[in-house]
Amino acid sequence: MKLIETKQKHIIKVLSIYEDGRLILKEKGVNQWQDEGPSLETLLRDMENKFSYVLEDEEEIVGTTAVTEGVDKTYLEIDGAWLNGEDYVTVHRFAVSRNSRGKGYGKKMFEEIEELAKSKGIKNIRVDTHKDNESMKGLLESLGYKYCGIIRLENGDLRNAYQKELR
Repeated sequence: MKLIETKQKHIIKVLSIYEDGRLILKEKGVNQWQDEGPSLETLLRDMENKFSYVLEDEEEIVGTTAVTEGVDKTYLEIDGAWLNGEDYVTVHRFAVSRNSRGKGYGKKMFEEIEELAKSKGIKNIRVDTHKDNESMKGLLESLGYKYCGIIRLENGDLRNAYQKELR
């Protein structure tokens, strides 16, 4: 299993995983990705900037995420406090395909993201999620991510923000 940069041949699968994520959130009553979920344009921009990754297991794409470096402007203001002010990568658009849920792929994808950050000399990861997204909050907490407070997205929506300091 490995995290690799998204390639042209993965686009249809990634869009399908985005749709799985949107529908699963809707089924759970979570108002995340319902109006402005990740789009083809977002994916293409992420690919162009080399932010988009897929988790591949025996040549099957089971998950997708975007990992950005540098300051995330939506994280400049937080109702709470970050663990530190050091460099970080940010995780966005994290999703596992419906058929792959419950098999540990989310955990594996975060482990791979942590290794990616370390390979770049970065020792912090930040991520946010909707207050009602219990699956993501549970995954983050199980992996040692600490709740830091509330951030506001560009569209005004509030998100629970987390950070992990890597060793």
